[in-house]
Amino acid sequence: MPFPEGVGFRPFVYSLARDLDSNGYVLNSSAGVTTDVEGQSGELECFVNRLGLEAPPLAHIEDVDVTPLEPAGYSGFVIRDSRDEPGKQAVIANADL
Repeated sequence: MPFPEGVGFRPFVYSLARDLDSNGYVLNSSAGVTTDVEGQSGELECFVNRLGLEAPPLAHIEDVDVTPLEPAGYSGFVIRDSRDEPGKQAVIANADL
């Protein structure tokens, strides 16, 4: 099930990760936006801080859940296809505002 981009959040996250030379991915799901970012500790803190400070004007971040994980060994940063998570529904803006 495709989810509308609406506010340009995934491209923003992609640009932010590339700016910080981080690897991983970002995707939309019915639960919201998920991103897995690998980098040095200070870079990751900067990434999280900049998410809130520099997000697109129409983006509304309700919550950021940070979970430390073992490195997956990503070799770049990509925007993945959207996915459906049964039983979960995030508020996603309509691109035709």
